[in-house]
Amino acid sequence: MIRLLDGTYVASGDNASPTGADITTPLKVIPANGYSYTGTLIDVAASGYPSQYAILTTDGLWAWGSRGHLLPTGSTSSSQFQKITIPAQIIPSDVNVIDAGEEVMAMLMNNGEVYVVSSRSGSHNGGGTTTLSSNFTKVMLDATTPLTGVTDIQVSTNGIFAYNASTNKFYTWGIQTYLGDASARATRSFATEMVNPLPTGVKAKQIELSTDETTGTSYYVLGTDQKIYVLGANTEGQLGLGNNTAALSWGIVKNQAGTADLTGVLLRMDQP
Repeated sequence: MIRLLDGTYVASGDNASPTGADITTPLKVIPANGYSYTGTLIDVAASGYPSQYAILTTDGLWAWGSRGHLLPTGSTSSSQFQKITIPAQIIPSDVNVIDAGEEVMAMLMNNGEVYVVSSRSGSHNGGGTTTLSSNFTKVMLDATTPLTGVTDIQVSTNGIFAYNASTNKFYTWGIQTYLGDASARATRSFATEMVNPLPTGVKAKQIELSTDETTGTSYYVLGTDQKIYVLGANTEGQLGLGNNTAALSWGIVKNQAGTADLTGVLLRMDQP
């Protein structure tokens, strides 16, 4: 899906039609074209191959496409565009963003709490259990303490990465996660605080996440110092450290020569 300047989206490709069929020409995701949602658009998400899509509005959550690749199979009755039942405690207008990976989807609330549903592993739900649930679950730090204050979240097939800008703290949970403290990758069913790789006075400008289904999750943090801090799976050299060895502690992406840190990295929106 692609966002247009007017705030609407177009969909194209695998299972992108509101009937769940493939389409080769971008189609605007609006009720007039069969995407029969109501309310004001908040965010969209897509994942998987075959693909499944979701759209959140002030009136609720809708999904379409290949079943089970974004939301649990039981959440939908067919591949056609349809409204999804969500827990009563999730008020759609209180959701900030949604994000998704293969078989996992998260909602970041305006108050910084996080809800997750996953058909891949119960650990993704962050509720302290490995048991799968068909409903969105509030992410917790322990059995009684919810994760709060989250300002950015990234979701992948094997793990989830969250950042609290106020406290400058990072958290992760899921089935193949790293903490950056030199410990091996592990399954974590509660949100767990990670080592902060950023120097004093530096904040995260952006966080990102990628997944290698065999070796786990790769973490990326763009700092306000214009460097990229990386951690985790690295079988294809995706961390930019000049090797393909998993990084159990945080490193910094190197320049092309491999002789120093890559510097001057900007978000596209920050470029002149």
